[in-house]
Amino acid sequence: MHIALTGVSGFIGSAIARRLHGAGHTVTGLVRTTSRRDHVEPFVERFVVGDHADQSCWAELLEGADCVVHNSVNWQPLKATPVDLDGHLRSNLDASIRFLHASAPRQFIFLSTIAVHHDMLPREKAADGTNLVDEDHPLRPSRLYGAYKASMEAHLWAEHFGAGRHTSALRPCAVYGLDPQLERSHGYQVIKALRETGRYDRPGGGKCVHVDDVAAVVGARWSATRPRPGSPSTSSTATPATPTGR
Repeated sequence: MHIALTGVSGFIGSAIARRLHGAGHTVTGLVRTTSRRDHVEPFVERFVVGDHADQSCWAELLEGADCVVHNSVNWQPLKATPVDLDGHLRSNLDASIRFLHASAPRQFIFLSTIAVHHDMLPREKAADGTNLVDEDHPLRPSRLYGAYKASMEAHLWAEHFGAGRHTSALRPCAVYGLDPQLERSHGYQVIKALRETGRYDRPGGGKCVHVDDVAAVVGARWSATRPRPGSPSTSSTATPATPTGR
């Protein structure tokens, strides 16, 4: 099958492309003019140059696609000081909603985030004593990034119930692995500090998932939902990552 993938040259996107290629699928990848491509070229049949907010490139990206994996984010307005709220809403939320509708009736897999869950309700406990979170837990983000992802998930449900589309939202936690730009790898600063000083101190904790496990869930979501018409699902991924759904 043929997959249209946004953010194909990035950390998670390149792992998804590699996984899909290995499973026998073909990939059209969306890349910015400044994006590096050499690390992902063996896994991508065709590149489309543009930005996910640029509607002029959507038709070329979606041509021949059976499924869409929307993985890209415009971080620039979110990292601006002060935050560029208008730019964020325009390039991330509004553009993603429009892209979702423009890609109909194809299956749509959206890379959401565990950041949609900030305030967690008391629930059944996991073996390690933490609260279990499933797709029925309310979305209560604390920041604009999580709020954007939570908003998009609502639109996925609307497309499913309103149009009968295959829609999926995957919510990875902190993703680690080797980034094509090594210094951006999750844990790079930890290893750098250990090599330079022999120690690394940081309060707090968290959950991590390997980038290859995130890619595996994307592949499983495509395989799992393709045979059944109108299948919605959400997955929250931590180590180890396993797909869940209805």
